[in-house]
Amino acid sequence: FFRGHNEEVSCIAVHPNRRFVASSQTGRFPPIFVWDSKKRVKGTKLVSDESHLATLNGHERTTCSLDFSHDGKLLVSVGSDDHKTAI
Repeated sequence: FFRGHNEEVSCIAVHPNRRFVASSQTGRFPPIFVWDSKKRVKGTKLVSDESHLATLNGHERTTCSLDFSHDGKLLVSVGSDDHKTAI
């Protein structure tokens, strides 16, 4: 479970190994977070401290879609930028 977003979550993708997850959000310059779904909150410690693995940036507006390649080596994202940027 990951609580690092500060806007509404717009998309999510699960890695083929089912352990890693990528998620992004609405708004301007939305980050894409990669996190470990096996990490759990202990007590009052923020989950993002435990599960957060990476933050990716590149879109100017809401991320519309995320997906991992079949072998899990690549992550693609599509944004709602003027040019529908894919990174």
